[in-house]
Amino acid sequence: PTETLLHKAPTPPSGNVILGLASYPTFKDGWLKLVGSLRTNGYEGHIIVGVHPEIPQDERDYLDKMGVTYYAVETVNCSATILNGVSQTENRVRAKCSRGLENLKLEWGRFEMARRWLRACDTCTGWSMVIDTRDIFFQKDPFASLGDADDAKQDLMFVE
Repeated sequence: PTETLLHKAPTPPSGNVILGLASYPTFKDGWLKLVGSLRTNGYEGHIIVGVHPEIPQDERDYLDKMGVTYYAVETVNCSATILNGVSQTENRVRAKCSRGLENLKLEWGRFEMARRWLRACDTCTGWSMVIDTRDIFFQKDPFASLGDADDAKQDLMFVE
């Protein structure tokens, strides 16, 4: 990946994985809701996220303590060709790209990043979910009712 691995968490008991992009300059409250709700409610799988390259140390400490793997994602201007005919917006996911993916706005590039991070994770062998990190919290392990991914007869895909 063109993103830089900042921290690789110890291998968790479960091979399931939650992936997301939260490359905001600060995101402490978001981490508390997202990661805190997962861990508090029994999720024992991988959490892999993209973060701001200059993530504050207190946020790094929290993610480290909670067993999160995270990559620095540098945002850059998108290639002009993908912005032609698009209205101006202050929304970061619709107005910026990441270094190395200048032809995909963050809104779509996050899925390619998640694919690469998943591929780089040798122990991510169970269920996986790519999430929008801004407005999500969990009330229980999101994979608890799915059973063992190795026993699944089909792939499942849900889009919010």
